[in-house]
Amino acid sequence: IVAADFDPTKKGGREGVYDSVLALAETLKDLPLWIKINAIRRDWGSDITGDLHKLKFSVFADLKLSDIQETMKHDAAFLVKSSPEMITLNCATSSRKALKEFGNTVAGITKVVVQKILESKTWLAW
Repeated sequence: IVAADFDPTKKGGREGVYDSVLALAETLKDLPLWIKINAIRRDWGSDITGDLHKLKFSVFADLKLSDIQETMKHDAAFLVKSSPEMITLNCATSSRKALKEFGNTVAGITKVVVQKILESKTWLAW
């Protein structure tokens, strides 16, 4: 997994970050790697995921999502459309119902990594 985390203040703003992510991907395009995106996914959405898929990369959307059940359901619907292969959720005990529904919605995504913030350093995947 290669982190494509670029500082927009050093890369000329949002367009500069987008171009930097794609330039990084171009230099790595013949390698069997995953590209991890975070803030750029929030800004560019499925555009950046689609462009990375065109270059034959698997995409890890490291969004650390956490919210109420209804909002998680909406997040899941948007993420399924753009099809990252892995996503992260930051889930407190009170939102386990939201997590279950989210998991059912994103069943087509290869991996969902869940960070349980009430259990230090515990990671689960399904």
